[in-house]
Amino acid sequence: MKIHRLALAILLPLSLVYCATTPPGQEGAMDAPGGTQVSVDLAEELRQARVAIARAADADAATYDPVTLQEAREALAEGERLRASDPKAAREALMLASLKANTAYQNSLGLAQRALDLQMTDLLEQLRENQVDQFAPEEYADAVSAVTDARDLFGAGKLSDGADAAAAAIARMELLRDTVADQLARVLELKSASEGLIDRIEQVGARVGSEQRVTELQESYESGKEALDRFALDDAERQFGAARSAGRAALPAGDMSTGEVTMDQADELMLVVMSELESASQLNVITDDEIVVEPAPWDGSPYVESGDAGSDAAAREALKPMAGAGVEDVPQHALLEHAKELWRLGVDQRNGGNYRQAVTYFEQAQRYAAAFAEFAVTQVYTVRLIPERRESLWRIAEYDFIYGNPWLWPRIWHRNRKLIQNPDLIFPGWQLYIPPR
Repeated sequence: MKIHRLALAILLPLSLVYCATTPPGQEGAMDAPGGTQVSVDLAEELRQARVAIARAADADAATYDPVTLQEAREALAEGERLRASDPKAAREALMLASLKANTAYQNSLGLAQRALDLQMTDLLEQLRENQVDQFAPEEYADAVSAVTDARDLFGAGKLSDGADAAAAAIARMELLRDTVADQLARVLELKSASEGLIDRIEQVGARVGSEQRVTELQESYESGKEALDRFALDDAERQFGAARSAGRAALPAGDMSTGEVTMDQADELMLVVMSELESASQLNVITDDEIVVEPAPWDGSPYVESGDAGSDAAAREALKPMAGAGVEDVPQHALLEHAKELWRLGVDQRNGGNYRQAVTYFEQAQRYAAAFAEFAVTQVYTVRLIPERRESLWRIAEYDFIYGNPWLWPRIWHRNRKLIQNPDLIFPGWQLYIPPR
């Protein structure tokens, strides 16, 4: 106000002097220089207010401090409205806009700091609870160091730099978590497959001359367990993979594609596939095209006991060309029905003494049944909005009524890949298909 009065005290006498000599009809012409300066000042203040609001918006003030950000925008609009008619009021409004925008910016950084710090704490807890510090100690130590660096920047008042460092630390921990989870899931699947092969060999015996393969299966399996106990995932994956390969080669049906196939071998595979078809018939399936196939329990034993495959001969003849087709050539919802028909073709061939052809059909039926089972769904889970504990695939898999194990989250992701583009980004209201454990 003192500056304005001083300017008025200087300008008023000058204006009186000039008014005396101003030609008629040209009143106010000499106001142009002063008006131009006011216009320049207002233009700069307008630019500064806009920049401040944009910076606040970039700091996510619309989320963290929406009230103050809105007040800044309203003051900016007021300044723009009064710019021509009342420069003084316009300047005051623009100064208020900048002040409000800067306040929203600082408030947002502070709230973002707390949110980022909570997220880092949560991820560190996840890593420790699931022994990532044991599975990947060096990478875990690097993640802890990155968190410490981000917190040091926050402590030094460098909020913007701290936010960038925290975001990088979070990304590193999420990548570490996902990488270990993926590898552990592979290891556990290989372990389970090896155990299944051990059980099958105990039930039906090993192929003649495969004693060495059985020994390799047992030794590799034990080495895999030992590696898993010492958190060596690479070694565990390698050993369990070797165990699975040895077990597959040791099974009676392992070399059926070459050499003679006996009736016992065909019968053993026939019963195995029949059991798999019976299990698949009890699944609830939803295809990628949202076609629902409800459970329809099926029993193949009557066909085996009667010696009659029990389906229309013409239909089975029409299906024969499909026996050499790929699984992808059959509609997803029809995979199981095709598998059952292929199995019946195998029974026909087995009953006719053509054991090699029977095995071909049984193996094809097995692949179709396995492809059908990939679309199995035990339940549909709706993602919830829980402000104090944001839901994620990790936490959903951890629920007792889902898997009770957060490391199995990739199963949910893979089953819902059509919906979930980024496994770290799911939204309330999404309906997720939960596949069997």
